[in-house]
Amino acid sequence: PLPLIPAKLCAPALHPGLLARPRFDEWLQRLPQVRLAVLQEETQRHADVVDSTVSEHARRAVHTLGGIAGTAGIAALCELSQALEQYWNRFVRVALPAAHLPLVQDTVVRLHEMIETIAAGHLPDAASDLIAALGELEDEQIMPAVESVFTLAAESTDELLAQAGETPAEATLEAAPVDDARVSDATATRHASGLLDVDALVPDFKPAAPAPVFERREVADEIDQQLLPIFLEEADTLVPDTSAQLRAWKAAPGEAAARDVLRRNLHTIKGSARMVGAMRLGELTHVMESRVIAVIDGHLSASAEVFETLEAQLDRLADAVDRLTLGDLAPALEETSAPLEAPIEPVLGQPEAAVAVATTTADPLETAKAATRDSNALTLRVRADWVDRMVNQAGEVAIARSRIESEVFAFKRHVNELSEALARLRGHIREVEIQAESQMQATFQTHEGTDEFDPLEFDRFTRFQEVTRFLAESVNDISTVQHILLARLGEADAALIQQMRLNRELQQDLLRVRMVPLYSVAERLYRTVRQTARDVDKRAQLDIQGGELEIDRSVLEKVTAPLEHLLRNALAHGIESPEARRAAGKAEFGEIVLAARQSGNEMMLTVKDDGAGLNYARIREKAEASGLLLPGVEPTESLLAQMIFAAGFSTAETVSQVAGRGVGMDVVKSEISALGGRIDITSTPGAGTCFNIYLPLTLAMTQAVMFQAAKHDYALPTPLIRQVLELKPIELEQAMAAGEVVWRGAHYPFSYLPHLLGDTDAVHEVQRYNPVVLLASGASQAAVLVDVIEGTREIVVKNIGPQVARITGVAGATVRGDGRVILILNPVPLALRWASLPRTAVERRAPAEAAEVSAALQPPLVLVVDDSLTVRKITTRLLTREGFRVDSAKDGVDALERMHDLIPDVVLLDVEMPRMDGFELARVMRNDERLKSVPIIMITSRTADKHRNHAMEIGVNVYLGKPYQEQQLLDSIAAQLEQKAAVPA
Repeated sequence: PLPLIPAKLCAPALHPGLLARPRFDEWLQRLPQVRLAVLQEETQRHADVVDSTVSEHARRAVHTLGGIAGTAGIAALCELSQALEQYWNRFVRVALPAAHLPLVQDTVVRLHEMIETIAAGHLPDAASDLIAALGELEDEQIMPAVESVFTLAAESTDELLAQAGETPAEATLEAAPVDDARVSDATATRHASGLLDVDALVPDFKPAAPAPVFERREVADEIDQQLLPIFLEEADTLVPDTSAQLRAWKAAPGEAAARDVLRRNLHTIKGSARMVGAMRLGELTHVMESRVIAVIDGHLSASAEVFETLEAQLDRLADAVDRLTLGDLAPALEETSAPLEAPIEPVLGQPEAAVAVATTTADPLETAKAATRDSNALTLRVRADWVDRMVNQAGEVAIARSRIESEVFAFKRHVNELSEALARLRGHIREVEIQAESQMQATFQTHEGTDEFDPLEFDRFTRFQEVTRFLAESVNDISTVQHILLARLGEADAALIQQMRLNRELQQDLLRVRMVPLYSVAERLYRTVRQTARDVDKRAQLDIQGGELEIDRSVLEKVTAPLEHLLRNALAHGIESPEARRAAGKAEFGEIVLAARQSGNEMMLTVKDDGAGLNYARIREKAEASGLLLPGVEPTESLLAQMIFAAGFSTAETVSQVAGRGVGMDVVKSEISALGGRIDITSTPGAGTCFNIYLPLTLAMTQAVMFQAAKHDYALPTPLIRQVLELKPIELEQAMAAGEVVWRGAHYPFSYLPHLLGDTDAVHEVQRYNPVVLLASGASQAAVLVDVIEGTREIVVKNIGPQVARITGVAGATVRGDGRVILILNPVPLALRWASLPRTAVERRAPAEAAEVSAALQPPLVLVVDDSLTVRKITTRLLTREGFRVDSAKDGVDALERMHDLIPDVVLLDVEMPRMDGFELARVMRNDERLKSVPIIMITSRTADKHRNHAMEIGVNVYLGKPYQEQQLLDSIAAQLEQKAAVPA
């Protein structure tokens, strides 16, 4: 019989007295009404046909009603339904007494009243009186069996022995399969055990125990579409747990805990499958349960063959559930190599039983407690696409916030420039006030001897004083507004920081919802190993370590197929046959380990086996035959190992369903690269092969360093970055000459990022400090030169589609606040490919000559030296538009500091500047051996001949007055560059 749901599990999870679960509305308003109609029809049939048995349809209906009530947390309906079901289970083969019919009718009426109460939004009261009455009728029903026991006890022992002696020795009792409706249940056993001692009555009567025969009946499925989603939700939890319990029992056959949980799970799956109409699935589970019970009863030994049979049946069960999930309402249950109908030999040496007596089952309440010990937390099942959409929307919010942040940052920069201009204006006004005061004081001293006062002079004096005062007041007003703007900007900054924190918490919580443990696909991986081992006739066991590590659901879904292929490859190519392993001194069972660990924002998956390892000789032979390797070349083991990822490459002797087509490892690498990950391989002949897979924990958010190279913006994931160096021009030249950067004893192959991307004509703009990013991906390293590093940001990773995702080095894309799409790069594989390519003509030159060619290909660098921010901006914009590289300095001292590390091609120089004016700077440059040949174009408002002549005397090449004509300036720069190029070095 189906087990009675304990009252504790039916405890309402709703507000006392009030039904407040909208998710159960459809169940409680439509489905229970249909089941209740079946119960009413059943009672009417018993009223019309006296002494009839209870139909299977009615028992299924009341079981479904009780299960729905238990799921909804409606205790009263659950308890009464289960009580009626438990009572009806006694009348499957025995007619229902007519005297019991009124109580059954009252029970059905009470169920109807309870459902009406639920429909009104309230919880019904418990029906303790009816439950007790049904329990009393149940006890009355089993009393005839007890009386028959007393009758048996009255017979003499001699008569029993005589009857036993007449039985032929070769005759054995045939043990029928466990019947769900047999009278000898737990209750009958408790009554009988206290009244009869069979051993005392028949001490010498011990016939041989029969071997149980597990027969699977031919049944047809009648899937209930309304109950199927509930069953699939339950099976999604029970099937993996059943597999885990079977593995635990296999590891420790003597332990009863895992075995009992396994039997309980199988019994639950069987009952649920039958209730939903998946009769063939229920029959398969019944056969498995019978096999486990046979081991428990001692009819069967817990041998390796039994566990292999159970594993094969469990694989078929899981496959059938998967097919039901995909919508196949008639899942095929293919036969395994060990047919279910085959009888299994009994355990040798076990004591033989006298009679078949039902054993007392475990307390259902304790069983339920063990099954639900870890399921007390309330959960809410949400569609995955809804969560994905919320994560994307949170990412869009982050992008919008980034755009607001950039606008506020630009506004703050302009306000700071206003502050600097205001400070300069305040200083100028102060000078005007001082000069006016000095002139007025001089005028006063001049006219001090006169007795009369000139009225016009007085008016002029007072008016000038008023203007200066008004200017000072206006400056103060502007300063007040400027301080208010700064204060508001500070508040806006604080609000943005708070919003950023809240948005990050929201994103992290949403991402945490999408995180699932690696164990969630463990059953699928275990099944892959078992099925592949059967296909290739090998023996192996999978050990998953770190399965509790959580990873983004989308990442795990996409990496599961590559993991399955690696496991199949480990069995097809790595693990040896049992005979070969014994000859090599290894255990008969091969060991495959899948280990997971987290490092920062990355997860590392390791797939390792203890097989024969890579056959490097065979790989080399295949590579040379396919043209991947030139004959005569001596490749390293690392290069040979990478050959297995080539498309169409395979070392299998024959093509099978498991291996030999040469498309698996290529797809594995492509899929992992599409996820923004990477894969490394190491192998030791005779000891096994190890694959290391590096994956991002999530595909939604990541930390990245934003940078610019060849006027294009890119992003680098922070897990790849080991260090960022700033090299001076001389150090950069040394790195370019050596082709590598040495940092802390490690050698990093050096390259310029645009070259890795195929833009070999791009030239790096040499700066005072040149950023070089040191990258590490697994065992590979690279040093990449970029132009500008903008800083670290948390970016939203966007889907770039399969076309771009399969390009080597492209890990994803993101969107900036201004709407621009930025590629997320992984330059390490690009650097490895670049190192294997032949060098260009420029790179084959001598280091000094290559540096000269590289410098010649760069745009000219113009240094603008002017204390006016407006002049610097206008000039910089003009020169940049014309293709020049531009640097700027605010005075002579600042210009000398900038020219200390980087020599410009032309200097545009103002005259009047603080700290060091233009004349003094020109004089210093002409006296410096490094700077004396740099052309100087002086641009000033001092256009008098004496200033022009003085400038020419100290070495200025061109003297222009303000305002200048743009074309005149460009022509002067071009002329000076031509003259400089014509002069031999």
